[in-house]
Amino acid sequence: MQEKVKLGLIHGRFQPLHNGHMKYLLAGFEHAEHIVIGICTPEICTNEFAEQTGYPCTLRQNPYSYDERVAMIAASLCDAAIPSERFSFIPFPSDYKNISSLVSNDTVFFIGHTGALDSKKKEFLENLGYSTRIILLSDDTREESGAKIRESIANRDNIWKSMVPHAVKKFLENRV
Repeated sequence: MQEKVKLGLIHGRFQPLHNGHMKYLLAGFEHAEHIVIGICTPEICTNEFAEQTGYPCTLRQNPYSYDERVAMIAASLCDAAIPSERFSFIPFPSDYKNISSLVSNDTVFFIGHTGALDSKKKEFLENLGYSTRIILLSDDTREESGAKIRESIANRDNIWKSMVPHAVKKFLENRV
């Protein structure tokens, strides 16, 4: 196992946080003293902007606000016995613009490598001067995904309840 770094960053949309995300986050805590959790797509965009840029930033794709996602993640990490002093949150731009003003250059970006897109992300971040570390390898056939969970909630079939941590289940049950 590699030595723990002082500061690591994991980023994602977490729409909503699911069991796969938790596996990824918990792996990060094995590699860093403190994890900054970057919440991508902190603001909603128009359908036109999403079509032009390819960013998944519409309300349909992002039904949970930045603050709601922070609450779900924090509660889930606390349930997993991760002390709140070991993590913090930042709004993270999905287009990576101006990340150097948000993220110090001594931060190591942790990547869950599931396919070619993650290879491009790793290369892009390294070209910006950041260190990266792959902390989770898997194929891209995820049992959980935000899209599957959002669809299950919309269909009211309750399948989603097995795909999310307990704290997220409680949070979402209060909304549905």
